[in-house]
Amino acid sequence: ELLEKLKASLGREDGMACYGEKEVGEAIEMNAVEKLLVIDEVVRKHKKVSDLMQAADERGAEVVIFDSHDDAGKEMEDFKIAALLRFKTKY
Repeated sequence: ELLEKLKASLGREDGMACYGEKEVGEAIEMNAVEKLLVIDEVVRKHKKVSDLMQAADERGAEVVIFDSHDDAGKEMEDFKIAALLRFKTKY
């Protein structure tokens, strides 16, 4: 369900979702992240992603880790790290 919301938001270009370490990191700094979506493989391999997860959690975001072996996780591999936002960060 969260992955579908992410894809729909990105498809509409409504500014309520983002992906990639840089964009997600900026959104976390602005306290804009409502839900942080991460694939498990990236968590294990990249310290920066773990730091982003901790920062998001400290700011009250819900952190959701996808299993790379299930269907949603396989789809999430395209994004690696993404966020559903509380408000737009770019206009």
